[in-house]
Parts: sequence; structure tokens; C-alpha cells
Amino acid sequence: MKAYAIFCCLFYVVSINVSAKTTASLPTPFESSSQSALPTSKAINIYLQQIVKQSKITYLVQLGILAGKRPIYAVRLSK
Repeated sequence: MKAYAIFCCLFYVVSINVSAKTTASLPTPFESSSQSALPTSKAINIYLQQIVKQSKITYLVQLGILAGKRPIYAVRLSK
């Protein structure tokens, strides 16, 4: 649960920083849903891949593996 909380914080910070630098606004998976449930890891990974495609200073980095053998990704910002 602690790793999930850290991931959510990272996800929130990245979405704020990257969306401020992109020309087109990209809604988060939570904003795109009915906002009644948290997005799946698959939806989050797709969103992170879309962020990386929109910016030249972002890179997708795998942080680890979830219990269900799904990868945990983060977006790295660097030039």
C-alpha cells in the first residue's frame, strides 16, 4: 500500500509538471473516468506513454513490478 501511495503522488506531480509544459491539455485517467473509482494500472501506463510522446524532455522509467506482475512506470523529466 505504501508503494501505491508513493506512485500516486509521483503520478500527480508528473501530470501537473508535464501538462503545464505541453500545448494540448491531456486529461488524467481519473478525469476521463466517471471519477467514482481509481484508474487501473493499465490506464495509468497508457496515460504516462501519452505524456512521453508529447514532450521531448520526458522518458518512461520502470520502477518495479506490482504483485500482479504488472510494471510500475514513472515519467522522468530531463533534457
